[in-house]
Amino acid sequence: MGDQFIGAERPLALAAELDIGDGLNEDGSLNLEAVHAAVTQIRSMIAGQPGGEAAMPPAWMRGGPAPEEPQGPRRHLMPGAPAPRAEQPDDRPPISYVPESAPKAPPPDPGWKKLKVERPVQAKDPTWIILDVGQDKALAANLEPAPDLGAEPLPPDARLSLIWRPCWVAAGEVIGAYEARIQRFDGKDKPPLEGVNAYPREDELAANVLDRFRIANAIRDFRASESAGNNSTVVVPVHWLTLTAENRMDFLAPFADITPQSRDNRIVIELFGVPSDVKPMILGAAIAKAKELCREVTLRTRLADPGTKIAWDCGASMIGVDLAELAGAERTGDDKLLAALRGFQAQAAKARLGAYLWGVRRRKVIVGAVQGGFAMVNGPALMKDIPRPAKVLPAPKSRFIAG
Repeated sequence: MGDQFIGAERPLALAAELDIGDGLNEDGSLNLEAVHAAVTQIRSMIAGQPGGEAAMPPAWMRGGPAPEEPQGPRRHLMPGAPAPRAEQPDDRPPISYVPESAPKAPPPDPGWKKLKVERPVQAKDPTWIILDVGQDKALAANLEPAPDLGAEPLPPDARLSLIWRPCWVAAGEVIGAYEARIQRFDGKDKPPLEGVNAYPREDELAANVLDRFRIANAIRDFRASESAGNNSTVVVPVHWLTLTAENRMDFLAPFADITPQSRDNRIVIELFGVPSDVKPMILGAAIAKAKELCREVTLRTRLADPGTKIAWDCGASMIGVDLAELAGAERTGDDKLLAALRGFQAQAAKARLGAYLWGVRRRKVIVGAVQGGFAMVNGPALMKDIPRPAKVLPAPKSRFIAG
């Protein structure tokens, strides 16, 4: 391995040079004695203890003093020393040295300017504030002509989506419940149909399709909310035609994916679309079936006909009104509407039922309903709709002040 091992360094491995004639026997096998002798010779040289029988190393491996220079080693490199003269003059032109990676000049400044981009910061939890959708004029949102509920049939290419409407809850004075609301889009140029307006009139097949979508997506969002630790209540409206269908369990099956503890504490089923001439026995049987899937069942009725007696007899815990379902004669100014709502709430309290109010678009009506004793209130005047249920938010009753 060369003369690098003749010095202070010690090798990691030994190698010896051996003539092939000495290293092989006549039959072509290795001459082990010659190999061992060569290795022993190298080992003795490195250890500084030459063996008794080891021969001198070859001339190319012998160390010795370097040949002396007439003016000393590298005398021309010392300061002030003249450059050494070449024995023969070299007439070739000098070779210019070009570095392999010459420094490059920096590129010219393109003159870019920083743009100020404002990125909206998404809040972790929705904050609530009492909203107002318009001025207090004679013809407000509550005075618009009553829509023909369910006038359009459900087209096969309709697109559906689910949103959640926050609800103020009197128990605890919090934003503690969220109503699952369905949206139906029939075309690009048509406004979306929301809530009860998405259901065609007396169309059981369409009601089943819409409820299947609402229930499945509502339970999915609720399970995600439970996993996030929100501990908020969800209200899932179910149409009468779905709850009384022979194959109703095909649509109500997602409720079985919730733990019994979550169902018994944070699921509310709202029954709507009940015929005015329904028999108490039939209504009671339907509510009893629904109560197996949730904490309580509420009944959406009419402002002019609360139906407190049948609701109490059939096991409903609350009765309520959706302002989107008001008839044309009931769409009056805020003062008359509040008077009618106070009468509705008084009848519910007399029957030992809670009262709730959906779809409030006016600040004055929101404040009047909260201060008037309603158990749950929601609508655009309270909070904007959100994509999924959120946490429980404090909302003291004292903050609802008419302005």
